Amino acid sequence: MSSRKDGTTLWVAASLSACRDDDGRLVGFVAVHRDVTDRKHAEAKLRESEARMRALVDASPLGIDIMDLSGHPVFYNPKCMELHGLDLAAAHDRGWTEAIHPDDRARVMASWYQAAGTRAPWAETYRFLHRNGRVVWVSGRAAPMFVEGEPIGYVGTLEDITALKQAEADREQLLAAERELRMEAERAARQRDETLAIVAHDLRNFIGTILLCVARLERSGPCEEERARRVGVIKRSAEATEHLIRDLLDASRVEAGTLAIERSRMDCAALLRGVVELMQPRAAELGISLDCAVAEDPMEVSGDRDRLMQVLVNLLDNALKFTPSPVG
Repeated sequence: MSSRKDGTTLWVAASLSACRDDDGRLVGFVAVHRDVTDRKHAEAKLRESEARMRALVDASPLGIDIMDLSGHPVFYNPKCMELHGLDLAAAHDRGWTEAIHPDDRARVMASWYQAAGTRAPWAETYRFLHRNGRVVWVSGRAAPMFVEGEPIGYVGTLEDITALKQAEADREQLLAAERELRMEAERAARQRDETLAIVAHDLRNFIGTILLCVARLERSGPCEEERARRVGVIKRSAEATEHLIRDLLDASRVEAGTLAIERSRMDCAALLRGVVELMQPRAAELGISLDCAVAEDPMEVSGDRDRLMQVLVNLLDNALKFTPSPVG
């Protein structure tokens, strides 16, 4: 390096050759100086450009890698190593495939080698499984590099999309929970409607019985025994009606489609006779003879008396409804 009188700095390449006479004696030197300033400036700019590129690659939020045509890694930036957990030495040859999640490995490798075989661009979404068990989702892309028209390898990028995948999974869970809640609400609504329909049907039966008994009491002056019997029917119908009204008022049970069960010991024979007596006014109105043949001995069973009465009343009501009236 030398300086001109005007202060300009020049880079020169100097070479010195010895001059000898015919007898081989040194008689002097020949010095050659070549101006290599432009070359030195170009080299400095190249080093500066390489330094900037290295800084950009090292600081990149994307993983950056370079692979040869056989799929062997020749360069990884720090982010790339962070994503899959392997340094360049550990990923030598095809060791990088060991970092791919076992469930994704076959698919990713087949896709990569198919693209490399045709020198085509490549893109996949897959997972890395770190040695400590941490799973990282990435979006990988790679494009072939060419020198004078000949492919020399691939340059690729890896984008961390773990947070995005987690958000998608959370959203799917929320949607699934929403669907389950909606289905549960629909089931509860159906059960409520079914329960209300059953209760309303039973209410009509008991209220109809009450009205028929009252009408018979009003039409004639029955004997004391008949009057007491009809009053008993009215009382039992009223009690059953009150029980059904309690069911309606128990909103939580109606919404759940369930009714309270109060189990106790009871005389089944007495229950059957009582139900037949309750339905006698309805049968008489239709001109149908309703009789009950039950053993006089008690038949004890365990159950809910009111619920069993509802079942038996419904059975008899349907039987009366679909029994043709006698021709008279």
